[in-house]
Amino acid sequence: MNSFTGAFSIYEILRILIPGFYFVLMLENVFSNISKKINCGSIDTYPTLLFIIISIVLGAMLYAMDIPRWFKKCYSTLPSNLIKENKDELVLLGLAEDNSRRPFEDIYYQFYYSRQSPLIFKTEIQSGFFHLLMTMSFIGIIIIIIHATVMALSIPFRDYYFINLFITIISVIGTIIIYKVKLRYSWKRNYEEFVDNLKKEKCKKK
Repeated sequence: MNSFTGAFSIYEILRILIPGFYFVLMLENVFSNISKKINCGSIDTYPTLLFIIISIVLGAMLYAMDIPRWFKKCYSTLPSNLIKENKDELVLLGLAEDNSRRPFEDIYYQFYYSRQSPLIFKTEIQSGFFHLLMTMSFIGIIIIIIHATVMALSIPFRDYYFINLFITIISVIGTIIIYKVKLRYSWKRNYEEFVDNLKKEKCKKK
C-alpha cells in the first residue's frame, strides 16, 4: 500500500509540474518576443527559482480547475452518471439516501477505495493520464489563440507555434484514445462490480 501511495503522490505532483512548466515556457516565449518587438529589452533570462515558483503556482491552479470535470455529463460510463441513471435500481438493492450531498456516490467511492491497490491503480493511472492530456490540450488551445493574436501583430515565433500545435494535437488525440479505448470501460467495470457487491450484500441479509 505504501508503494502505491508513493507512486500515486509522485504521479499527482507530475500532473501539476508538467502543465505548469509547459504553460510558463510558452508564455515566456510570447512575452520575450513582444518585448523585443516594442524595444523594451529582452526578458529571455530570469531567475530559475522564479520560473519554478510560477510553474508550480500555475500548475496547481490548472490542477484545481479539474478541467475534465467541465465535461462530466459527456462521459456516459462515469460512475456518478451511471448512479444517477440507475438510482431506482440502487434503491431496490438496499441503498438509502442520507443527509450527505451525494449519498449514493459517497457509498460508491467507499467501495471503490476499499478495494485492493492493484485494482485501483489501473483506473487511477488511466484517469491520471486522461486528466493530464486534457489539461495539456486546454493549455495548447489557449496558447494557439495567443500565438495567432500576437502573430497578427507581425511578431515572429513560428517555431514555437508549430511545436505547440503538434503537442496540442498529440494531447487531444491521446485524450480521446485513453477515454474511448480504456477509461470508459474501466469506469463501467468498476460500477458493475459495485452493483454486484450490493447484490451480494442483499443476498446475505436475506
